[in-house]
Amino acid sequence: MFTAAVAVLPAVPQTHPLTVSAAISLTDALEEAGRAYRAAGGAEVRFNLAGSNVLARQIVNGAPVDLFISADEAQMQLAADAGEIALDSRVDLLRNRLAVAISAGAPAIETIQELIQPSFRRIAVTGTSPTP
Repeated sequence: MFTAAVAVLPAVPQTHPLTVSAAISLTDALEEAGRAYRAAGGAEVRFNLAGSNVLARQIVNGAPVDLFISADEAQMQLAADAGEIALDSRVDLLRNRLAVAISAGAPAIETIQELIQPSFRRIAVTGTSPTP
């Protein structure tokens, strides 16, 4: 399971663009949220989208960021340990669950154990390390 955590970095007046560094997996949702924010009178939103490990290292190395949305608690902690986030601003925002997609015509599955059926000859699995 993955958790997205949010931390606010130093405050920026609303007249200046808001810089958001966020996990690339959140691109569509954040772009929609950015449009809604601007439509409600908020400032321009600039997104820096990448793997959470890349973003955390950018922040630790001085990248100017107003909001960090990480898909990995360890990367949020890396930024916190470096003193780069307001600790009281951390919020667990999202959670993720395992999803299985099967090809058309494959037998439906109810449990992960059913993937050992002979009808499943190939299974693709992503790595457990952070997204590069």
